[in-house]
Amino acid sequence: MPSDNNWLDPVIVVVCLLVNQLVFSQRLTLSVAYLVLFAFIVSALLLYRSDRNRHWPGETALSRLLAECSRVLVRWGAIVAVLLFFAFAFAMPLSRRVILTWIVVTPVALCLLQAVRLRTR
Repeated sequence: MPSDNNWLDPVIVVVCLLVNQLVFSQRLTLSVAYLVLFAFIVSALLLYRSDRNRHWPGETALSRLLAECSRVLVRWGAIVAVLLFFAFAFAMPLSRRVILTWIVVTPVALCLLQAVRLRTR
């Protein structure tokens, strides 16, 4: 019976944001803490997938990986849209370098996580 590790996706999202904060030597402010909390909640809701262990006839490992990565990219776009709306609505002072790097790096990390998940099945 495979373990249900849906919590790992939002943790990756939050870790990527916090690592980017450290890489660019930015302080952890209250606005970043709110963004981290909101990012965890939104990504937990949008990245959740109940049919993760379904296999379709004729499906190869590569086609499953491409399907999972495309699902992650679409949902990541929705997460970014929600979080940017949240940040602008509350006029949060955030570093553009941190946010832009986070927007690019996180889907790569999430797709790598999908590859590991598919490999361990």
